[in-house]
Amino acid sequence: MPFNVSEILAGSAVLLNDKNLTIFTFVDQLPFFKIACEDLRQELMDNNIPISNVTSAGIIVPAGITNIGGDSNIPLPIDLIDILEVWERINNSSVSFLLMSKRAFLPKIEVPTSYFGFYAWKNQIIELPKATSNIEVKIDYIGDPLGNIVDDNTQIRVINSMNFLKYRNAALCAEFIGENKDRADSLNENAGRARDILLNISIKSSQNIFTRRRPFRARSASWYTR
Repeated sequence: MPFNVSEILAGSAVLLNDKNLTIFTFVDQLPFFKIACEDLRQELMDNNIPISNVTSAGIIVPAGITNIGGDSNIPLPIDLIDILEVWERINNSSVSFLLMSKRAFLPKIEVPTSYFGFYAWKNQIIELPKATSNIEVKIDYIGDPLGNIVDDNTQIRVINSMNFLKYRNAALCAEFIGENKDRADSLNENAGRARDILLNISIKSSQNIFTRRRPFRARSASWYTR
């Protein structure tokens, strides 16, 4: 189930012996929580965890329109990071979607056809040839499962990620607010174990393979300030 950022921040404060949020307030913790989320986001993408694989809702491209995400004003999914595959069918039809071919550049076709057939992914825009029909497009893509962290009421939708985020956020706060490197190292060790559990559950469920445990490599102060 989704959970609020506030649950993580409160849990991190407990790990920092500050359950009353006297020192590690929500406001002070939030910048470091965003960093912890970036760590989690990178782990999910690096390990191709299926939670980051998403299929878009149907996107209707009217006849004659030649892009998605450009001057057509047809938006791409807001959480899109990279495209895996693009599918199409004539709008309002009940036929199966057809897989489109990805090209570095669109073929030099002058005469519009019923379907697109091809697409090019350039400059964050899906470029399309002209079609004579209204086309429904679906995109299989790598999405951002964490979204934009606005405040402590933001929801996190990554199942089993709570412990990792609590420990990693607490470690960052211990090092950069509390200036307690020993406490930060201990919390990072726990973050590493929580991360391994999260990744192993996700990978085993999707691929039925074993993932070897590895130490959590906490990033340095220079990474935080960049």
